[in-house]
Amino acid sequence: MVKPSNVSHIDLSDGRIVLMSYGTPVAVFVPGSGVIAHSHRYSVTTSRHVSQFAGKATITRVDDAAFAAAIAPVSMGRAHL
Repeated sequence: MVKPSNVSHIDLSDGRIVLMSYGTPVAVFVPGSGVIAHSHRYSVTTSRHVSQFAGKATITRVDDAAFAAAIAPVSMGRAHL
């Protein structure tokens, strides 16, 4: 399967993996806690990327503040090149 170019991930030094979709963090794998995703409603495609990222793990959906804390130091803003 070819990885879509609009999806990437950032591996953080503590083992967290942040899923990026179109330059925006949308989910994070936290060792020992599972997958945390922003409660924002995303497009069908981005939602599918989050589900694929989570695999069989339960996805915990959280608000802005909790998601920002889970992905820190990654910025919540869209990436600009």
